Amino acid sequence: MPKSWWVKCPGCADEIEVDAATGMILRHRKPGAPPSGSTDLLSMARDVERRRQEAGTDFGSALQDLERRKQKAESLFDEARRKAQEELDKHGGVPPKEEDGW
Repeated sequence: MPKSWWVKCPGCADEIEVDAATGMILRHRKPGAPPSGSTDLLSMARDVERRRQEAGTDFGSALQDLERRKQKAESLFDEARRKAQEELDKHGGVPPKEEDGW
């Protein structure tokens, strides 16, 4: 037994979906209109293409951000290495001891 039926409204000739168990009206639509939430194939294809372009743009932005972070980390590491080498050179090539405050 079906859970609901589509019938023609006697007052306005629109289509209504009626729950088989309760008799309550579930949905209402104009005759010949597509079911609610559906669109034509062309607009769905445009939507898919738009989403594909947005995904490509988002991926490109994330990749650029990752590259910027990588360059910054490398820069900070190089700076720390330079400072450590300067400190080593200050002490005649011998690493200072922890007791010396280094």
